[in-house]
Amino acid sequence: PNTKLMISNGNYLEFDEDFILEGEIRLIGDAQLVQTHSGVSNVQGNGKLHRDQKTNLPNVYRYNYWTSPVVNTLGDTSFKVGEVMKDGTTPTSENSAIKDIVFKPYTQFSDLNGEQTDPIKIGSYWIFSYFNGTTRDDWVQKGHTNSINTAEGYIMKSTGRTPQNFTFVGTPNDGTITKTVGAGTSSLVGNPYPSVMNTQKFIT
Repeated sequence: PNTKLMISNGNYLEFDEDFILEGEIRLIGDAQLVQTHSGVSNVQGNGKLHRDQKTNLPNVYRYNYWTSPVVNTLGDTSFKVGEVMKDGTTPTSENSAIKDIVFKPYTQFSDLNGEQTDPIKIGSYWIFSYFNGTTRDDWVQKGHTNSINTAEGYIMKSTGRTPQNFTFVGTPNDGTITKTVGAGTSSLVGNPYPSVMNTQKFIT
């Protein structure tokens, strides 16, 4: 507890057995946490992982596609955007602070747009998921307070800053994660791990 392990840009931390996390692991830049085992999760403890992701969309009106590489609490099988996604305007470093995003509830038209404030503001109204859907009516409005299952994606509008960095903070997802996509349906899914995936294997 109360310790930090920084993995520097371009490097990775790999594990295949029990992973006891009580402090913080901060992945700097493109650093990776690589899990090489299958089966159930090996993560233990109440520590947190920091993983940066960024968007380069230049305006506040277009959607970004996301999923979370972490959950809020060990054992969770879902996440809430407001719990795990943080203001990453200052990228993760040894001394970077965790800033909560100000998610604006929809009370007036101006609440719909993101803002480049400190901390940033995001319109909660535009956060939707889509899983095993067949029509555009199957988008489910989640906002920042409703649960989204691990590995399922969500759409969200940003601040218009290019790039706008976000930091996911929580317990790293681990082990085998299975999603069943029904025949004749469409689903928005994403990489649920705090490392890159082999795209060719995923498509296969």
